[in-house]
Amino acid sequence: MRTPACAEAGIPLKDKFSKNQLQVIKPILARMYREQYGQNYHAFYAFSPGSSHSKILVLIYPDFLRLVITSCNLMDIDTIGGDNHWYIHDLPKRPSRATPEPSSFEADFLEHLRALDTPVTFLNSIQGMYDYSQVKVHLVTSVPGVCAGSKAENHGLLRLRRIVRTLGLKLSKLEKPELRLEICAASIGKLSAQWLNDFNDCALGKPIVGVPEYVVPVLKLFYPSVGDVKKADPDAKEAASNIGCHLRPWDSAPTEVKNIFHHYESKDTGRLFHQKLILVYNPQDSSAPPYYVYVGSANFSSAAWGQLDEDLKKNRATCNTKLIKTSNFECGVVVPGSLIEGLLETGTESWQTGIVPYVQTTERYDLSKDRAWNSMCLFHIDSDFILRASIVLIIVRSGMGQELPRGLPRALNVPLGAAHSQSEHMYRLFGKLIVTPVDQGISERKDIMRLCFTDMRSFLHFVTNKICAPTYDFLTSRRSLFPFIVLLDWP
Repeated sequence: MRTPACAEAGIPLKDKFSKNQLQVIKPILARMYREQYGQNYHAFYAFSPGSSHSKILVLIYPDFLRLVITSCNLMDIDTIGGDNHWYIHDLPKRPSRATPEPSSFEADFLEHLRALDTPVTFLNSIQGMYDYSQVKVHLVTSVPGVCAGSKAENHGLLRLRRIVRTLGLKLSKLEKPELRLEICAASIGKLSAQWLNDFNDCALGKPIVGVPEYVVPVLKLFYPSVGDVKKADPDAKEAASNIGCHLRPWDSAPTEVKNIFHHYESKDTGRLFHQKLILVYNPQDSSAPPYYVYVGSANFSSAAWGQLDEDLKKNRATCNTKLIKTSNFECGVVVPGSLIEGLLETGTESWQTGIVPYVQTTERYDLSKDRAWNSMCLFHIDSDFILRASIVLIIVRSGMGQELPRGLPRALNVPLGAAHSQSEHMYRLFGKLIVTPVDQGISERKDIMRLCFTDMRSFLHFVTNKICAPTYDFLTSRRSLFPFIVLLDWP
């Protein structure tokens, strides 16, 4: 929809729009979506430097509101092909609109919907109309920007810390054998020892945070290796296009950071995932409920959770720290462990069976051979890895509007027709396309973006649905695009 909307607005199609440009395009997009999907379809767009990543359903029934907060996108590779979590709560409708102050959950939830630019008419229609008194979970949201002073604990890591401290768990006083912090996420950020320590301290509700640390804390991160993805069922592999690791280049990332990675093995054999889970529990007592569980949209990154920095406003509650570098909208819930048993379906053997969709005893990565899966790109890959590739596609910037090399589709076994016409669109965006064998000279380049695919199907899917799509902005968001390399790493 962006291409015709931009044309109608007289605004050039590009990867990012200014706030003023977005205000011009939004009503045009909203009208176009209504024309295509019906008058009840209301498209709205929040302005942010990152992603509007919250995954929320607010479903209105005659007698109740069904609230759904999930890790799942509404697409088959998530809803059918992958492991995910869903928090679902039915809120009874009140006889009349409530006049007292709303519960903290309702207030925070409506505020997040407001931040997402949800239409005011819809917010007004639900505010005060539903009973939130039985909601015992805690909302954790993120919004782009800086949270400092009295607002420092409203979002992200500092919000998580505040909730955990409110639960009175005193996790920081527990001995290590009785305490395990476990994370499973579909996107892994540029992890550092400092950020991992800040995440660890906030997730455990420690009284002191923001202290410089250079040793990676003890925690377990479950994320699939390239080998794990290759072993997945064929119909589940498409879900791998929706996950990624930003530790780039992997080979030069700190060993102590890579040592927190553990293989992902779904209990639904052969499946992958799009979940985002934080689990804090006692590994010494399998019958004890977890201390708490987080489920929602926030991946394991500073874009989702923010980053701690010194707060010159000197907020004692946050140890004089503030939250910076949050670029996404996120939404999730912290579920206290005391609630878990009551949420399990009748006959569920244990909480581990009921809420953990993966095997928790998988091995740590063998760093001599394992690398984290990345659906998009791997930077500065070692020479041996490059030389195993079959084809390198280099996109070199040149004059626009030149004829697409007709041999390219044949070289890549792309049938002429729809795929070829979309390749022409890619050509107009990025310039001249050249196909060449791999050579040692290419492997030594340090200014090249590289993508790795395990088979031709996933490569063609990327070409026709990602690079060529007018709405795709991953590549154009980088400062330096050229040269650009695609590696085909065959199983």
